[in-house]
Amino acid sequence: MKKIIFLDVDETLTTPEYTNQCASQGIKGKELAESLDPSCLRLIERLCQETNAEVVIISDWRRNEEPITKRLKRLGLNVKFFKDPVTIITNKPDRRFEIFDFLRKHKDEIDSFVIIDDDPYKKTVHPFLAEHHVRAVTGEAEFDESTDSYQYFNYGLREHHYKPALDILNTPWRDPNLGSPPPESPPKTPPSWSR
Repeated sequence: MKKIIFLDVDETLTTPEYTNQCASQGIKGKELAESLDPSCLRLIERLCQETNAEVVIISDWRRNEEPITKRLKRLGLNVKFFKDPVTIITNKPDRRFEIFDFLRKHKDEIDSFVIIDDDPYKKTVHPFLAEHHVRAVTGEAEFDESTDSYQYFNYGLREHHYKPALDILNTPWRDPNLGSPPPESPPKTPPSWSR
């Protein structure tokens, strides 16, 4: 049985501090966008080593022409990737559906899983995924009128996220409702930091 880390990239493996540091060194464009914070990478690697977990990427980076696992290895992430990636489902509203499809497909192979993502997985929307989620943000969101959404300005995987992720990975999962996908549209509420 396997332990799985569903992993986002943007604003999970990136931090404002590291991006600003790279920008101050003259890094720009695609190279700046790909500036993964080494401290975030080490936390994921440590989590994989301690639990023998395998990584499944759920980031929009999967849409890039370069294969995602090859790209992340090139950028310094040294982990074992699960043999079968999460399928991108374009006709569904968010990655919760992709994770559900993946779990249905591999339910007999997976002992436990954690979702590490800066996006919210609200308990009111689908408690099952929320219980397995570590949100890679710190603090509260601020409403940005220009985008009509809540924005976090202190994002990225941090040391204080490590133990909650470890605890989730070390707890076998059971869900009698796995056959039920999450609701089509989540309620409009401001996101808040969890875990």
